[in-house]
Amino acid sequence: MNPEDRLDKLECELSHIKHRYRRLLGGVLIIAVVAVVLIGKLIAGFVQSNVADVIVSHSFILLDEQGNGRAFLNASEGGLSLFLFDAQGKPRVRLASTEGGLSLDLIDAQGKLRVLSNVSEEGPSLTLFDAQGKLRSCP
Repeated sequence: MNPEDRLDKLECELSHIKHRYRRLLGGVLIIAVVAVVLIGKLIAGFVQSNVADVIVSHSFILLDEQGNGRAFLNASEGGLSLFLFDAQGKPRVRLASTEGGLSLDLIDAQGKLRVLSNVSEEGPSLTLFDAQGKLRSCP
């Protein structure tokens, strides 16, 4: 075999090796991309499985870290109401929406109603009470 034939043969072999290398590299890249996509889907699936997009209920109770009820949301035929409780479990805020209107009650730490606010067909009203429960202001 003369040197030119040997050189042609080497060039041909080198071309085949380059072609196989490119195919191998392309396969490795495809495998890497598929692995990244699958890992991303697994992570996304784990996160999504622990977070609900929608919670459907007639009532909802929110608990603090100690398991005490701190908020209560309720929907009934009479309307919608939200109650907020302090750390001792005493009601502090009541918000209600009914066919008759809206109301907001604010209660002090001793359990006494301090602010009563209403909006109805007759119009708005705001009533304030002192610490002894004595009327201080009304519409």
